[in-house]
Amino acid sequence: MYLQNRRSFLKGAAFTVAGVTLAKGVFTSDAVAESIHESKFTNTPDTLSFYPPQEEWESFQELSGDDWKRGGIDRHGVASEDNPDGIVVHDYMIVPTACSNCEASCGLTAWIDKKTFTVKKYMGNPLHPASRGRNCAKGYATQSQMYDPDRIAFPLKRAPGSARGEGKWVRTTWDEAMTTIGKKMGDTLRQGDELSKKSVMFHVGRPNENGFTGKVWHTLGSDAFDSHTNICSAGGRTPTIQWANDDRTSPDWANAKLVFLNSSHAADAGHYFQQSASFIADARKKGARLVVLDPRMSNSAGMADLWIAAWPGTEPLLYLYLTNRILQENKVDKTFVRKWLNWEVFMDNFNYLQYMVKKEYLSKLPKDNSFESFLEVLKELYAPYTLEYAVKETRVPAYKLEKLYEMFIWAGDAISSYFWRATAAGNRGGWMSGRTGYLPIALRGAIGTKGGTFFHHFHVISVAGKGGSATRGQGKRGANIPKVDVWNELTWPPEWPLSTYEMSYLLPHLLSDTQWQQKWIKRGLNVPQKLSVWIPRMYNPVWINPDGFRWIEVLKDESKMELTFNLSPVWSETNWYVDYVLPVGLAGERHDQHSEATMPARWTSFRQPVMRVALEKAGWKPNNPNRATLEAHIKAGLGEVWEENEFWFDMCVNYIDPDGTLGVRKMWESKRHPGKPVTIAEWYDAAFGDNLPNLKKTATSDSRYKNSEFPVYEYMRDYGAWMEENHIYSAQEREMKDDGKHYISHGHKYHKEDVTIDARTGVIKATSHGKSKSIGIEIDGKKMEGFATLDKKLDFFCEWLADDWKWPEYAIPFYPRNDKEKKEMVHIVSHVNHMYMNGKNEFALNTIFRLPY
Repeated sequence: MYLQNRRSFLKGAAFTVAGVTLAKGVFTSDAVAESIHESKFTNTPDTLSFYPPQEEWESFQELSGDDWKRGGIDRHGVASEDNPDGIVVHDYMIVPTACSNCEASCGLTAWIDKKTFTVKKYMGNPLHPASRGRNCAKGYATQSQMYDPDRIAFPLKRAPGSARGEGKWVRTTWDEAMTTIGKKMGDTLRQGDELSKKSVMFHVGRPNENGFTGKVWHTLGSDAFDSHTNICSAGGRTPTIQWANDDRTSPDWANAKLVFLNSSHAADAGHYFQQSASFIADARKKGARLVVLDPRMSNSAGMADLWIAAWPGTEPLLYLYLTNRILQENKVDKTFVRKWLNWEVFMDNFNYLQYMVKKEYLSKLPKDNSFESFLEVLKELYAPYTLEYAVKETRVPAYKLEKLYEMFIWAGDAISSYFWRATAAGNRGGWMSGRTGYLPIALRGAIGTKGGTFFHHFHVISVAGKGGSATRGQGKRGANIPKVDVWNELTWPPEWPLSTYEMSYLLPHLLSDTQWQQKWIKRGLNVPQKLSVWIPRMYNPVWINPDGFRWIEVLKDESKMELTFNLSPVWSETNWYVDYVLPVGLAGERHDQHSEATMPARWTSFRQPVMRVALEKAGWKPNNPNRATLEAHIKAGLGEVWEENEFWFDMCVNYIDPDGTLGVRKMWESKRHPGKPVTIAEWYDAAFGDNLPNLKKTATSDSRYKNSEFPVYEYMRDYGAWMEENHIYSAQEREMKDDGKHYISHGHKYHKEDVTIDARTGVIKATSHGKSKSIGIEIDGKKMEGFATLDKKLDFFCEWLADDWKWPEYAIPFYPRNDKEKKEMVHIVSHVNHMYMNGKNEFALNTIFRLPY
């Protein structure tokens, strides 16, 4: 509220702004200083952090920004019929959602003008535990995307008689498109053979949800779910999978003493950029040091305490230099290393130790297999990675490497880093950067600690596909869905058994390569020679893949891809070559449960169609509850824009399997309303309520929701974000529960008589259905859940890589020690290593991508 002089009230209407009722006739430039503390909203605020309290979100009044252009508080009164030139006050409904312009899922709030029912602006959501009300430029751009005049506003299909790529489009209806597509998918799946289960492919780029669409394909019985990972982050995920059988890093930036960036990534651009940058800023305010390891100059490098521009691809040597000094100077956290590195597996593998002696990694075999001998082996193994060799290979001045080591030791066990693309994506063998990078961090005990580095699955919530108790067929959390029993060679080609995620960029090549297909068919595999249906999602391979023209060739070939459609709100190069473009919503126009590991906590956001929520709160009801989002967007003037959740609910029940013979229909049929698809409220009330007990307890005990039919869904609808668990540290040490008859690990019960404990390694295994699996580990008499690896520890030594797959040279963190080894280990030597650059004026190309913060 703006300050006012009590002596000069001008004619105007009474109004409430920010919860404070204004008298008739307000706002002159004369201000009464003593009234400032009586106001929530003022042109001279006490704080810049003001945000409307959540209980006022359904009706919050704010002065129009345009009035600053027209004189500000010198305007005469509040606008009314009698005073049309007065100050304009907007009555907003504030609806939370989540950004979808990167993977971070920062909270947004849509400010909807209740008079015009348009979104005037998007702001941050202060209730979001990770983004904390903040957004980068991409978040605020959601409003301009929403009203982009060039967006696709109704379903389109390729004109009859035209060829793909001719650009001849006609408008169609959702029903026509779904009838055609659903019949094609259903007819393919009804063939019932192995090939049919591989021929309806969903190809995701940026998922921005936690498991929903994957669950759809699970219910189809289909192994045809592809990703974009191998043109993105496969090299960054590989080392984390090898160390911890986890997908990615999860650092505690805010409490770190040393923020060690492998590229500018976390603070400058890329995954979780805005959230990471703000947490890093918090740490730096508390005295943390910032180190940026990046050959490019970036905003982060410019403000770092130490910027290290190593020769591209030589970063592993830098990490092993740190490792060597930590070992030689006895700076190892021996307690952590003894408990949580798989030294027993390494020291008990006599064949591998012999291999190391043969390769001259070691001068002799260790005297025994004790922990003390393990440390001695490490000292000898990494002794060649001296300061002199590091300087020679990385081209980094010695004083900088010395400074880095000093910071590393100073930080103790509060070292946060993130291993993702950067080196891993830009260099041949770049995955070894993360493989070596975790080692000095682990030796210092900075894994899972406050201010340390941890792993994704301990910090993420994935329940988008777990609303099964709301359906007739899935069962709670999908327990009754039959397992998929085929393996798709198009996504997992036999030649690459160790690939990290699907080899998706090979798809057009494999569909075109009849020689490759016949080779494996002759060996007994059922290799698809075509796709019946191909569906990309947030993926534009014609543009972003390096072989876009090959994609065009295959997309145009109707014998290779028989029917194609893209659920897309905007035009793209790939869209130009598909059969249908079906518009689904942007960030504020769709439902998604979306969580990311951006802090040591388990939080989730709830993306939702804001106009639908606003209309429903205003009393509007859809004619068809199963198409409520589509009807709401038509009502709001956005056009025939739908969303994937409702689309797939409807497709599975009414178009793919309308008679139920495939067994798909019942999987998505509502338990409350048999014969109809499950609704959004039913699905998400179950997905959240069945899997997040703290959220359910909070929602059902809240007087506003406890008597509701869908209390958990409505709570998330109104708040937009939730933190289920905070301060998650050393989660691998969570004790296994014991109810007397069973051990309980990760929520699963195992009969004690089926459980064995290895006397040497402490690995706890359970036998079930004839198979044995690791369920925990006993260390110092304490039974714990451990990590997700086979030995329940961090795998310094990947025994399976050495013994099963015969890559012993890469089974431990390593980098060639000399030119001879660099020639032998070409797989982990960058294609731009200086040994290859002998010509005049040859330089390594470093592409630069910078986003200011």
